[in-house]
Amino acid sequence: MLAITVADCVPVFLLDPIHRVVGLAHAGREGTYLGVTKALVEKAQHIYDVNPADLHAIIGPAAGPCCYQVSNEIAQRFKDAGLPVNNRNIDLWAANQQQLIAAGLTPHNIETTRHCTICKKRFHSFRHTKTADRNLALLLLKTS
Repeated sequence: MLAITVADCVPVFLLDPIHRVVGLAHAGREGTYLGVTKALVEKAQHIYDVNPADLHAIIGPAAGPCCYQVSNEIAQRFKDAGLPVNNRNIDLWAANQQQLIAAGLTPHNIETTRHCTICKKRFHSFRHTKTADRNLALLLLKTS
């Protein structure tokens, strides 16, 4: 079982049903900017010889583009990197989807939950509550 904690950052779940390999990434603002999701796919290719076209991904609940406003400097940095920005709002869902596609996943194998942790209030949001609470993202590969 794999587990990460997130508040407004994106949990990215990865599955290769052929090789029975899973991966889980914590893709916050900096991790997304640095390409953590693409790096996860590349690591799976290198270690487990997976074919990215066989991979399935779920981009989980996180701060959505509706609410995730950052400074002008951060927004410009994302824009300069070719990542999706609308004024000062960054779109971590689309940025991670973009990285998955760049790594070789097919778009129809990528699902985005589109649950904004800030405005939907179904999940914990640090930006909303300012507490140390977190959401737990779990990924289990059944072996039998």
